[in-house]
Amino acid sequence: MQLTYEQIKSITTGAVCIEQEENGIRFYRFNREQQTLYQPRIRLLEEKMLSTAGIQMFFKTDSSTLYLRTTVTKGSGSDHFSFDLFVNGKHVDSLDNFSHLEPCEKIIHAPCELGTYEKTFALGDGVKDICIYFPWSVATTVENISLENDAFLTPNAPAKKMLVYGDSVTHGNVVRYSCNHYIPRLARAMNVQVRNKAIAGTTTFPQMAELESPYEPDYVWVAYGSNDWDRHEEAFFVENYSNMMQIIANKYPHAQVFAVSPIWRADQDTKARRMGPLATIEKNILEIAADYPNVTVISGIDLVPHDFQYFADAGLHPNDEGNGFYFQNIWPKVTAALKD
Repeated sequence: MQLTYEQIKSITTGAVCIEQEENGIRFYRFNREQQTLYQPRIRLLEEKMLSTAGIQMFFKTDSSTLYLRTTVTKGSGSDHFSFDLFVNGKHVDSLDNFSHLEPCEKIIHAPCELGTYEKTFALGDGVKDICIYFPWSVATTVENISLENDAFLTPNAPAKKMLVYGDSVTHGNVVRYSCNHYIPRLARAMNVQVRNKAIAGTTTFPQMAELESPYEPDYVWVAYGSNDWDRHEEAFFVENYSNMMQIIANKYPHAQVFAVSPIWRADQDTKARRMGPLATIEKNILEIAADYPNVTVISGIDLVPHDFQYFADAGLHPNDEGNGFYFQNIWPKVTAALKD
């Protein structure tokens, strides 16, 4: 039973638009207005907006197999990708283009091929909850997703929603398996669906929040600052971040907001920035957030150990294990702040 466009729409979260195109179904996490936004000094901004970070499918079925055929194209500075399949809350298999490479820890530098990929997944017997994580790194066109002919399909997305803004660490760079990124880990723990609007390379982006499609999140996650510190004067950051918080407060007055300051980066003490030390970012976030009773500030500096083995590049982007530490260390802070 090949799923129809309407069935696929009914089980998909994290996409503002799902379009039937000539070669299949395409998923977009930014609306048309947002796709026209611009920030200087960002490589491949339009391309990164095409990636499917945060997009998931949630459903119940009694099918014992699932077939997926998809074509992936550029959606970031990385070509490796994975579709990750969870059955009853456990990661059981993936469709990817890198697991054959050795060592796969170095895939960010490996020649991973884009194109058309397919796989039949074994789901097991009986009725089960299925979740499919789409890639953070590439643009995705689903050409075929099928269950057994006599199987049933029931949408099963979490009721609560989280809207996410941030830079590369929150976009997903450069994790191997999409489900290992800290945002999916956090979403599983909170039992929420996610709309991930993070874009690698961006600084605080109030215009992005202003142009968000109608949405009613229970939580808003804001994780900017590292690129701001690298590029801007303190006054410019304060103005942008203040505007971002005001827009979020106006648009989502009932949402609980988490503002996370930057994680450790290996170059933070080796090159002077106009803003001064990296801690300046956290100081300003705390001062700005004090005006908003629904905002919880979480310090990011010690979320990932200050050790190169937990980063996939030069001490900037956490690898899969580093993202595990990010989640483990931030989860107690989130649970302590949760209001419901």
